[in-house]
Amino acid sequence: MEELQNQDASTARVMLLGLVDAVFDEHAAQVRQVEFIRDLCVVFSALDRTPPVLPGQERLIPCGADGTPLVAEHLATEIGPLLRMSIERAGMLIADSMNLIVRHPLLWAATRANRVTVWQAKQIARTTAEAGLSQQAAAWVDEQIEPALGHLAGGRLRRRLAGLIARADVELATKKAAQARQARFVRITHNGDGTAFIVARTDAVDALRLNTMLTQIAGQLRYAGDTNDHDVLRATALGVLADPGQAIALLAGPDDTDTGEGQPHKRRKKKSRPKAELVVHFTPGEHVGRCDQLGPVLAEQIRGWLGHHHVTVRPVIDLSDNPAVDAYEIPTPIARITRWRNPFDIFPYASRASTGLDLDHTIPYDHSEERPAGQTNPNNLGPTSRRPHRAKTHSGWEVSQPFPGIFYWTSRLGFRYQVDATGSQQLPDDQKPGQPVPTTEDGRGPRPAHTTRTDLTWPKTAPNRLVLTLP
Repeated sequence: MEELQNQDASTARVMLLGLVDAVFDEHAAQVRQVEFIRDLCVVFSALDRTPPVLPGQERLIPCGADGTPLVAEHLATEIGPLLRMSIERAGMLIADSMNLIVRHPLLWAATRANRVTVWQAKQIARTTAEAGLSQQAAAWVDEQIEPALGHLAGGRLRRRLAGLIARADVELATKKAAQARQARFVRITHNGDGTAFIVARTDAVDALRLNTMLTQIAGQLRYAGDTNDHDVLRATALGVLADPGQAIALLAGPDDTDTGEGQPHKRRKKKSRPKAELVVHFTPGEHVGRCDQLGPVLAEQIRGWLGHHHVTVRPVIDLSDNPAVDAYEIPTPIARITRWRNPFDIFPYASRASTGLDLDHTIPYDHSEERPAGQTNPNNLGPTSRRPHRAKTHSGWEVSQPFPGIFYWTSRLGFRYQVDATGSQQLPDDQKPGQPVPTTEDGRGPRPAHTTRTDLTWPKTAPNRLVLTLP
């Protein structure tokens, strides 16, 4: 690290831009591979049917999902050995490429423009095909996801894709949900060392309730003096649930009793029945919503949850509200607004959900006696994971929040990024915040400019919401 700190910062910037160039060149080569497969499918789209026709002769087969053309089956037989892969893998390569080009034209255009990597584009096309969507439904997904390409990291893009697939064909999604319920199971495998593996597929809400219960009982075990780590405590809690009486007693806590030495028994903190909170986002008229914890959910599933007599519905919170307090600690109402406004880590292209992340003061909190009032408010907060927080605090990264929920980051080497509700994008050096990022004449995204910076030094150091409380 000392050697790195002694490097000239401008040289380091040039090296990073060289890395970007290499990635761009690799991407262009991968695009050409897809284009070659497309052209080969055209060449192999007809067969010589000169008599006699014999059993087992080559036939035309679909090269991908619904809407893709027929190709000669031995195209994969030709490609496989040349690329040192099996025929089956070659078939998958053809299917991924043709699904991308035929069923997702906007995604393919974005791939050629370097807004999304080839492997991410193929993954989207494959996921849509494996979901059983028709070409028409896939085209709708293509249209809906196109604006997010290049702005969302892979994890966030997959979450959005899952919701779009459910919305594209609600009838199919409902059928798959019913099939999934019929495929639930619990299996126990003994390891022979006194432990066992438990694998289960169950209702998502039941799993969430179980998770909450395990955490609650683990906390009570900790309060009672168990010093094992959290995972071990949760495993112990699962065993406690096998004895409902023990679980109820542990959750309730013992009564105050005399120990015989004139001192009352140490009373464990009594806990109410464990509750799991679900935040559900719905757009009027839609049949599919989004749950922060569970992903896409069908309206039918929500109706089932609302039919439970222990479910409570909280009022919708106005995300434009900006309540403020003077204290450094963040009250729950302010935390709710901040996390719902920015449901993911606000670092560029991060994909971690904001739940459980620290809420960082964009303008550092002033602890002095002359500190200003109302420093802790949603417009001065953002969910941030630990490494970006350390980069901002100790390693020369800078962040500002000129508008609520919109963040501008500058790296220690001068690279600039904007993060907002639509995702992330890199800003050219001479671009003012808020201006659209330009594209090149050929439609391909611009490479970061190879500008020389002499001023760099290494540092010395939405929609409607239902909040469901499920017992």
